[in-house]
Amino acid sequence: MAKKIKDIHDNINLLTAKGRIGYFDAVTIDSAVYMASKWLYSEYYRVFEQDNTLVDSLKVFLSDPTALTLVAGKVNFPADFMHETGEIVSGTTGRQVKQVTHSQVPQKINSSLSPPTATYPICVFYNTYIQFYPTDITNVMMTYLKIPVQPVYATTEVNGREEYDDTPSVDVERNLTDTVKVVTKTLEVLGVSLD
Repeated sequence: MAKKIKDIHDNINLLTAKGRIGYFDAVTIDSAVYMASKWLYSEYYRVFEQDNTLVDSLKVFLSDPTALTLVAGKVNFPADFMHETGEIVSGTTGRQVKQVTHSQVPQKINSSLSPPTATYPICVFYNTYIQFYPTDITNVMMTYLKIPVQPVYATTEVNGREEYDDTPSVDVERNLTDTVKVVTKTLEVLGVSLD
């Protein structure tokens, strides 16, 4: 089954062939599609939960619940981590972990009324890691938005001619309804105007 990346390449080459000699090569289009995907991702994220259409468009980037092992209450972000979704559950108690700001941490830790406990844990996000309190929590389950993957339009030579090869190709992470937006944004990245 052909991947969306093939459909996008076909559309780009069809739309840019008018009055031009030659096509964009596959690597150039892949890079432009990747950049366009990241731009669309950023645009969608700004209004993530305000519009159901955008929520649907971002669902492809939502990770499965991921088990993270903590050391001294700390864990580095997964390699494909883009942004948290607020869904973090303590693996020890199954309780929702409350995210707090950096400025709230000292107040929460030193609170005599409601310090963080295994029953009511807290966490704070730093640049490259998440710190959990109490620090003896050993694991959590987290759902997050993933970084888009770099698409690849792979080809193989058949009878002296390059043809699309589905097997090693890496597809675009998009809903089918977003294909026109990805093609339009990719053409913009490539400097092609449809006017």
